[in-house]
Amino acid sequence: MSKLYKIIFILFIVVSCQKRDWDNPFDPDCPKEIFTPANFQSQQQGNIVKLSWSQPNTKISGFKIERKVGDLTWAEVASEGKGSTTWNDQQPTGGKLHEYRIFAFAGSNTSNQATTQITPLLKATLSTTAATNITSTSASVGGNISNDGGASITSRGVCWNTTGNPNTGNNKTSDGTGKGAFTSTLTDLSPNTTYYLKAFATNNQGTAYGNEISFTTLANLPTLTATVVSIFTASSAVCGGEVTNDGGAQVSERGVCYSTSQNPTTTNNKTAIGNGTGVFSTMITGLTANTTYYVRAYAINKQGTAYGSQESFKTHALALPTVLTTTPSGLTSSGAVLGGNVTSDGNATVTERGVCYSTSQNPTTANNKKIIGSGTGTFSTTVTGLTATTTYYVRAYAINSQGT
Repeated sequence: MSKLYKIIFILFIVVSCQKRDWDNPFDPDCPKEIFTPANFQSQQQGNIVKLSWSQPNTKISGFKIERKVGDLTWAEVASEGKGSTTWNDQQPTGGKLHEYRIFAFAGSNTSNQATTQITPLLKATLSTTAATNITSTSASVGGNISNDGGASITSRGVCWNTTGNPNTGNNKTSDGTGKGAFTSTLTDLSPNTTYYLKAFATNNQGTAYGNEISFTTLANLPTLTATVVSIFTASSAVCGGEVTNDGGAQVSERGVCYSTSQNPTTTNNKTAIGNGTGVFSTMITGLTANTTYYVRAYAINKQGTAYGSQESFKTHALALPTVLTTTPSGLTSSGAVLGGNVTSDGNATVTERGVCYSTSQNPTTANNKKIIGSGTGTFSTTVTGLTATTTYYVRAYAINSQGT
């Protein structure tokens, strides 16, 4: 080969090796403007910021998006494929400047940046505070608006109902304007009722709600009429009352409590008489004779124990029975009809009654006697085996716990 041909061949090789693919972004020397995204825009849609762009050059790997909010530093927020033309910022901060920049990248090469910015206005961010100071008809409630979404809060408060998921179309309070914490007192609530509650805040972007909470009002104590004592003896009394209102909760127990001291409670002696509302009564037994007792009706629901008015009574004193002897009749040579009448049991049960007789005056049960039952009232029997033409003395008798 001649020397001239050798020089031409070398130049051809050099020129061929230096030929470059200038429109390929993977080439480090490819101009960046060739694959820089165009028409980069930001737009608020509801509570999100939508970014959009165009990219006619498909010889890339994808896109990287960075964001800067207010005084914060830039941070990468997304890496999208090369076919992407939109991305949604799902968590923008209302009222703060949002700057976005996008780069196309091909391998380790990046394009120039395209930028856009927006200050989104959002609904408020808030929470509902727990209910406190709960009574049977009221409760303290409220909320805390941590972010106004970049727009002034024109109204705020709480809304509530008894079915769940309340909104401002239900019951609501009006608790001023602006960000921060607020409280309110709900009144005229129903006892023993569950309420559902949300805080709300309204700006020009609409109404936002806090988390839903629930609380249950307390029940009232039951309502009782006056305690009633209708009958009493030496050892018992009939007592009762009436539950006219359960206070909004089931009356689980009702009855009477009693003591020899005033204002008895269920920690003293008590007799339970069912549950629910209505009239009730019972006989209290085992009382001490000739003793003053104090008694109150009571009723219990989930809220506590309610008492009726206090009444008092004194049990009867015990005494010997009162008994009359009836005149003997039906006399024969060996017998007679004898009897008597227990007109009072002395406030203690007559356990035995009858007649005693003797040929001596003032006979007792240590002499001849004939038992004729128990209790009060008249009684008689025929006594036989008597001696003819003999004078007998007879007395009716009755025995209770006090004697004969």
